Amino acid sequence: MELFRRLPMLRWRPEPETPFIPLSEEANYPELANDFALLNSELMPSFHAVDNKALEAQNQFRLEQLVLLVGSALAAILGAVQIALIKSALPGLLETIVTILLAAITYRVRAFNAQKLYFTNRLAAETLRSEYYLFLGRMDIYSDEQKRRQNLVGRVAKIAGQAYGGVR
Repeated sequence: MELFRRLPMLRWRPEPETPFIPLSEEANYPELANDFALLNSELMPSFHAVDNKALEAQNQFRLEQLVLLVGSALAAILGAVQIALIKSALPGLLETIVTILLAAITYRVRAFNAQKLYFTNRLAAETLRSEYYLFLGRMDIYSDEQKRRQNLVGRVAKIAGQAYGGVR
């Protein structure tokens, strides 16, 4: 079911490294073989590193939000149970413990800032993806045949360095 496919994983695993253009398709363009080889060696490792950092941060953010949501609902339910069982202190004690845990988790969520980490790395990954196609199209800074490789290496280093935590 699609709804549950998007739920965060407790143990995040990196996505398998897949090229933008399948190898079977690359074979249809032998004149671009050197470009594909250069992109696969210079750009794709940085892309996969930044992309996986973004996906990991996205999973972390979703997991934190889910824990806060479920914990808040649990605290509210325990509060209602405490009102119903006025003579018992246990539901109130459990509610207090849950609320203290939620406060600690909220502090951690703000300190880690997984959403910002996700956005920063997603932007870097998508920028690297655009560089891939600019390079193949020999556009912008990649139109000069003499400086194409140098420009690619420089741009990849700059973009990956701007990713949260720096990647390379």
